[in-house]
Amino acid sequence: MTHEELLRKIAYQEFLQDQLTTEMTMLDELLRATGFPRGIHSVKEVALEMLEEQQAQEGNG
Repeated sequence: MTHEELLRKIAYQEFLQDQLTTEMTMLDELLRATGFPRGIHSVKEVALEMLEEQQAQEGNG
């Protein structure tokens, strides 16, 4: 792989990282505005609790 090809790949990876960071920031702000006080972290906690409850119900059923 040539030096130019590597630089192109690096530039593309930096572009992707920028896009993903922007999306995550926007999602976090949207979640905070709609009632999740800690944004993405709040959603993650709720999802994990739901999974734990589901697993507990399946274990008892």
